Amino acid sequence: MKDKNSIYDELPSGLAMMLAQDTNALMAFANLTNQEKSAFVQQAREVTSRADMRRLVKAMSDTGNTYTG
Repeated sequence: MKDKNSIYDELPSGLAMMLAQDTNALMAFANLTNQEKSAFVQQAREVTSRADMRRLVKAMSDTGNTYTG
């Protein structure tokens, strides 16, 4: 049964699509704590372009880091 409060239910569609295309980023995201996932999702919600979303996901893929600052 799916948890109604699952972080995956809250993913912006652009982020979900980018993570689906980048296995390394998806695995890094999956290994984050719930607090880190929430912070990363919040960053993704603040992204205003596809290029910025791509950079955010690439940073996750390259480093596993949620802060791209």
